[in-house]
Amino acid sequence: MQIIGQDSGSGGGPDLVSAVKQARRGFRRDVAALLEALEQADLLIPLAEPLAGASTGVRTKVEGELRLQPHFLPTPEGPLFAALFTSAPLLDAVGAQLGWRTGEQGLEFCSIPGGVALEMAAGTLDEHVHGVVIDAGADSELVLTAAEVKRLVTGQAVPLVGYVAAIPDDHEKTLVAEPGAAPSPELVAALERCVSELSELYGFELLRTFNPERDLEPHPTIKLRTAPGPVDHSHLAKHVFDAVGPFLPPPGYVDIVFEE
Repeated sequence: MQIIGQDSGSGGGPDLVSAVKQARRGFRRDVAALLEALEQADLLIPLAEPLAGASTGVRTKVEGELRLQPHFLPTPEGPLFAALFTSAPLLDAVGAQLGWRTGEQGLEFCSIPGGVALEMAAGTLDEHVHGVVIDAGADSELVLTAAEVKRLVTGQAVPLVGYVAAIPDDHEKTLVAEPGAAPSPELVAALERCVSELSELYGFELLRTFNPERDLEPHPTIKLRTAPGPVDHSHLAKHVFDAVGPFLPPPGYVDIVFEE
């Protein structure tokens, strides 16, 4: 394994940055491309303490297990996130903002093969560390949950649901899945209340759908039938989601589509 000390020329380079940015779409194919890019480039880990046996700016071969004490990203809510960076300037910007130092000296980092760096970050996940952030604060920032990181380090290219949900599903192939278990009476009752409360709605259909690029597993989709004419889809979708949210089966999310 190769490591390097403080060196502004190290990092993943433009190809890795592009892969990280593309992965922000959340599609499975983009995550697969990111995993491939991580095998070809380094990520930088900010060090809270000096790395024994390493010299600043000198590439060093480490035999056996590499142990280091990294800095973590705080959040207002309390949990921490492991921090990885594609370049020294991005790392330095966050380090300056948070007052990071390496021991009693200026901030140093180590440059680790991307896949190995992600695996090391995964090893820090616990009740206090809830995920990993690549390029915090930059336009290439990518936030990964603990569950996502644990699957990525096994080579599984999974959709990043938090990102992909923000992209309209207007060009990806969606399959209608097998019906599965019958919807709960509470879920059906919540939808029936929505129809009675909202004059723009006159019916609904409950489906299970699966989009290989967007979804981890089949999930509920609610098709809302609306009256002809102008309809505030955002208002209706929020009203319906608030009503059915407590009664959704695993994985706990739903797609809402409209049909006139």
